[in-house]
Amino acid sequence: MDTLRRLDLVSPIHDTVAAGRPMIGICLGVQLLMTESCEFGHHQGLGLISGQVVPLRGRRDDGRPLKVPHVGWSAIHARDGAASEHWSGTPLEGLPSGGLAYFVHSYVVVPEDPEVVLSTTQYGDVEFCSSLRRGSLFACQFHPERSGPDGLRVYANLRRMLEAPAES
Repeated sequence: MDTLRRLDLVSPIHDTVAAGRPMIGICLGVQLLMTESCEFGHHQGLGLISGQVVPLRGRRDDGRPLKVPHVGWSAIHARDGAASEHWSGTPLEGLPSGGLAYFVHSYVVVPEDPEVVLSTTQYGDVEFCSSLRRGSLFACQFHPERSGPDGLRVYANLRRMLEAPAES
């Protein structure tokens, strides 16, 4: 956020989203969209999605603490369990609920509005928001570029959405 402020990019980002133009956030990008974060102290985010960024903390099945950062492959699930309907018209369209994505993170986003959540992921005993969407804004905690064929599909969907003629 300090860099975005220093480069005077906060207003252009807000203007882009307000104008309905596509905005994509990946990994740290999803975290920056939130109202606030407790990573390295308490900090205000962009406030484009109401909610917080909190540490990833939890337990494994055997009761030991989770290994953090969470690095590796984990399944993403549609919020309502029906990916074909819930993900239609989003960058996740065509992906199976339960498909694998690649993660590298120590913090998770907690949106106030559950309706913005596109997918969730289970890591140990923690279920977290792994992607979200509000209007033309899409963001994911996972790395599509490292997520194999499903990640390539996310980028193909994004490309298709960006190339589509604007609706009147």
